[in-house]
Amino acid sequence: MLVGAITVLALTSCSRGTTETAGLGTQIEQVYSACTDEMLRSTCKVANDTSSAAAPAAASVFVAGVGQIDAASYQSLRAAGDAMCGQVRSACTAAWSGAACRTARSLWSPPAAPK
Repeated sequence: MLVGAITVLALTSCSRGTTETAGLGTQIEQVYSACTDEMLRSTCKVANDTSSAAAPAAASVFVAGVGQIDAASYQSLRAAGDAMCGQVRSACTAAWSGAACRTARSLWSPPAAPK
């Protein structure tokens, strides 16, 4: 009986993790798709940024239409050029809550529905 309970618990934990991972994968693909769409339309805020390519002295930068984001992550995206959307996918897969992924989500996540 104890073995049965442990097996059910283990299967429940595994399936929950798979669902969460699958949901996260969908969110990563949405951010990646928005990035590639903007790159294809030549409307990408990051790629079209005409400000200095030098790393900013501040810890954050303000991007019109987006708001304040991590300066180092933004600079890294700019430096990646055409490969930035792939870098976004890698960064978000590695650490959804990391600075690089938070920056990408700020730039390319769909707006939240009003409450």
